Amino acid sequence: MAQQLSYINLINYFASIAADHQQISSFYFGPKWDAEVTTEASYPIMIVIPQTSVLRKDSIVLKHKIQILDIISKDASNREQVLSDNLATLMEVKAFIWKDFFFDIFPTDESDLEPYYENYNDELGGWSAEVDLQLDWLAEVCSIPGLYPSG
Repeated sequence: MAQQLSYINLINYFASIAADHQQISSFYFGPKWDAEVTTEASYPIMIVIPQTSVLRKDSIVLKHKIQILDIISKDASNREQVLSDNLATLMEVKAFIWKDFFFDIFPTDESDLEPYYENYNDELGGWSAEVDLQLDWLAEVCSIPGLYPSG
C-alpha cells in the first residue's frame, strides 16, 4: 500500500529546494503576517505561504504562494535587476517542481506570476507564483482508533 504524504514532508521539500538553489540565501514557510523578514535575513529569500486548498474524494490539491524576494535599494536603482533575477529564480523553482516526482505530487500545468513589492522591515521586490500540487489521497479510515465505517 502507498504511504500518504504528510504535510511536514512537503514543507521539508520546499525547504530543500531553497537550500539547494545557489541563488536562494534563506527560506521561510508560514503565514505572511508571521514572516520574519528582517535586515538580518539573507537575500534573496524564498517564502512559501499556504493558501486555501481543496480536498476531493480521492485527491487533495495543496495550494501555496511562492515568493522570491530581494532588497530593492532606497533609490530603486536596482529594481529592474531584482525583478529580472527573481523571475528567473522563480521560474527555475517552478520548473524543478514540474519535473520532479516527489511523493507523486502533480503540479498543475500553469500558474499566475505576479510582480511583488513589499515593505517588511526591508523594502523588497520580486515575484510570486501560485503553486497548486495535486496528490492522491488514500482516504484511509481503518487506522483511526475507534472509528469503523459502516459501508
